[in-house]
Amino acid sequence: MLICDGEMSSLGRALRGAGASTRIIAITDHNVGRLYGQVLRHSLRSSGFKPEVLVIPPGEKQKSLKNAEKLYHALTSLKAAKDTTIISFGGGVVGDLAGFVAATYMRGIRLVHIPTTLLAMVDSSMGGKTGVNLDEGKNLVGSFYQPSLVFCDVSHILTLPEKEMRNGLAEVIKYGIIKDPQLFALLEKHVKGLKNPRLDRPKDFKGLMHLWVRIIERSASIKARIVELDEKEQKGPRMLLNFGHTIGHALEALMGYTGISHGEAVAVGMAAASRAALRLRMIKAGELARIVSLIEAVNLPSRISKNLKADDIIAKLLLDKKVRNGKVNFVLPRSIGSAVVRNDIPVRTIKEALKETGAR
Repeated sequence: MLICDGEMSSLGRALRGAGASTRIIAITDHNVGRLYGQVLRHSLRSSGFKPEVLVIPPGEKQKSLKNAEKLYHALTSLKAAKDTTIISFGGGVVGDLAGFVAATYMRGIRLVHIPTTLLAMVDSSMGGKTGVNLDEGKNLVGSFYQPSLVFCDVSHILTLPEKEMRNGLAEVIKYGIIKDPQLFALLEKHVKGLKNPRLDRPKDFKGLMHLWVRIIERSASIKARIVELDEKEQKGPRMLLNFGHTIGHALEALMGYTGISHGEAVAVGMAAASRAALRLRMIKAGELARIVSLIEAVNLPSRISKNLKADDIIAKLLLDKKVRNGKVNFVLPRSIGSAVVRNDIPVRTIKEALKETGAR
């Protein structure tokens, strides 16, 4: 992963170093294309590349087999071949969909991620997971397919709406809870600055850029170390990255991927899992309070706001990819900075934690 601050002009050199040929097809969404499409084209053309740009609507619902098929047809019409490089230029949805298409078109062509959201920078652009959703659940169809390059220009977060910043912060908080108490403490210390760096205060935001670089580097390092130990989530260590996601994905699916963002769902999932850990006497009440306090301090939810039943959430959990031999693997914290994967959590405990989190 290459991390820079406002240096898109170095993209061409980085692509050459990653072995990309001159034929580039970038996949982005309308929002990113409007803001940065011309910058991307200019950077690539000035480096001798011949880019084409495919634009999709924004939103989680774009991650479907139907839209993947549309992109396959677009690639064939552009005569994309084995020496073509696909660039995903956007957030997690674009990265997952474009990555899945790159992994499966002609049995795999070169893939490069240029994440433009905080969530993609700290999480989804790394690790090789690609996929699309089914009505039954999130990311149920996909593959592991590593990019040749992840090019992260931190300055892209300057134009993110507040909701997208919160989505990314959910993943950063996750890293602090499962692996890095110093990162968690850093967030607690700077939470006021992280909460309000909006475009109406650009000087304040730019003053924090060094902090964002530090947060992204630290988060990326944690994920890279875990993925290196368990690339395809078979040995166990990589399952730690699912903290908050088991319940979070169930909430997203039950709500039809509308009305709740991925980061919001993960935040609620982390709070619920931490409440379950307290019930099992794995963590102390003070640690649960710190977790919930930080989640709420960055304007993320710690409770289920919709009228959802605990039984429906549990039923949806059984369709999750993390089910093994009929048992759901839950990631629960043992302390801030340490977590464990368990598949022996009583359904009653999960149900009680969900109800404490707001489910019926």
